[in-house]
Amino acid sequence: NEEFFQRKYVEVDIYKSETNKDTGEVKLSISKPMDFTNDFMKSFISHRTYMIENSCSALFTGNNETGKTYSALLILAKMIKYGYSGHYMRFKNYLNLLNSSYSNNEDKILLRQIRSVKLLVIDELGKEHGKAEYATTELEELIKTRQDNLSSTMLITNLDYTDFIATYGNHVKSAFNKNFKVLIFHPDAGFRKKTRISWPKVK
Repeated sequence: NEEFFQRKYVEVDIYKSETNKDTGEVKLSISKPMDFTNDFMKSFISHRTYMIENSCSALFTGNNETGKTYSALLILAKMIKYGYSGHYMRFKNYLNLLNSSYSNNEDKILLRQIRSVKLLVIDELGKEHGKAEYATTELEELIKTRQDNLSSTMLITNLDYTDFIATYGNHVKSAFNKNFKVLIFHPDAGFRKKTRISWPKVK
């Protein structure tokens, strides 16, 4: 039910943090990441109205060939079938479009349309070229704007969570609201090959 869903997916991250009292170092530990990812994906669809209205979003992290993009696109495809607007884009292409939108009106309109979809999937964060500060600023602005507009965003990166924060900074981390989850895909999980998801049927 919705009360269980809210408790599990809004107030609880998929990782637990333990702080060393002597050094202050924070250690992240995960319990059954593959099962949680499976549950998260199915619940996102089943509770889609709640998810969108509360800007529930996710960061998919892990190595190549672990099923990150596969998982995000499954959710995106189902959301589109349910009538929600959605779009998939690589981050470097998003930045290129953003740059060209300053001088090209058609690109400006296209960028506005992409930013306004209810579910936006941004892939390959960490592979873009150019100034890191610029990429960080635009990513932070994108996350905050979409949360303000009650839209969901899924970010995909090959960087692990620690490297992702090191690359994009604490400003991006602070932009993640309580409804932003971190899904970590482990190389040995074989999520894409092993998981067979029973999706709710589209009426």
